[in-house]
Amino acid sequence: VFSEAMRQAQSEFALRVEMYVEQPHGFVDPKFKACRLLKGLAGTKQGGAIFQKENTAVLKACGFEQCAADPNLFRIIFDDGGYIIAVVYVDDIFVRYQRQSPTKGRVDTTFARYCRSFKATRL
Repeated sequence: VFSEAMRQAQSEFALRVEMYVEQPHGFVDPKFKACRLLKGLAGTKQGGAIFQKENTAVLKACGFEQCAADPNLFRIIFDDGGYIIAVVYVDDIFVRYQRQSPTKGRVDTTFARYCRSFKATRL
């Protein structure tokens, strides 16, 4: 069994909803009261929920099943008994899988696909 961690940038996901924030200090344009965000921003009330929803959709598109008892736990079980388990905590993913060659190759393929959706790095 092998474990590794991935770090994501929550602020790097594209927003599919309109979100506005107060103008930042030092930036004052009297014509506008707020700025529209084009990308997610960590620390906003809606940012975490929107990111979690998007992250869940991407993991499911990569073949993961979401655990009914714990929505932050995802898994893939392969026909040959190999598996990948991913635990999401805020904007980190902790991954556990069998170190056998076929499973390792599937892990690389699965997370290459995942990293195309978010700017994620394997630690």
